[in-house]
Amino acid sequence: MATPLTKRSDLTANNIKKAQVLATSELIEEEITLLINKTAVTCFVNHCP
Repeated sequence: MATPLTKRSDLTANNIKKAQVLATSELIEEEITLLINKTAVTCFVNHCP
C-alpha cells in the first residue's frame, strides 16, 4: 500500500536526502530497499555512481 505524500517536495539542486541501504534482493539484482526519512522504500536501481 502506498503512503500518500503529506508535503510537496521542491525539485531543486539542494533538495538532497540521505538514504541508508536496508537490504538487497538475492533473486533480483536491481532490487534494493532504502531507508529515507524514516520510511522504507523498495525500488529498482539501474545506475549507481
